[in-house]
Amino acid sequence: MNSPKVELFEKPSLRNTASPTIITYAEFASRKSAIISRYPGENGDLLILYLMADFGYPLVEMFTPTADSFEFPTYFDSGNHSMFVGKQIQAFFTVIRRSRLLGFSRTLNFEILDK
Repeated sequence: MNSPKVELFEKPSLRNTASPTIITYAEFASRKSAIISRYPGENGDLLILYLMADFGYPLVEMFTPTADSFEFPTYFDSGNHSMFVGKQIQAFFTVIRRSRLLGFSRTLNFEILDK
């Protein structure tokens, strides 16, 4: 039996931060810092971003692109992401296209500093 071909995408990266692996509290509070998922996206894909820390369950962010693109940002804010302040975080994403797993990314490790 042949296994379906699944792509391995590059790991997500941080945007609007001074460091590629640290978000300062000021950057977090500005609501301009983001995690960027990159892959050759198509209209109608389901992109699922997983953010995990030491509290036992992942935060799952789902996004459906409405146009073909290559970069998909998820901005950090205190309402949805405050539990990650002061934590080491692992992030990766998966992509579903036409009801099939297209691929998944490598894992990014980063932290959000507490004040």
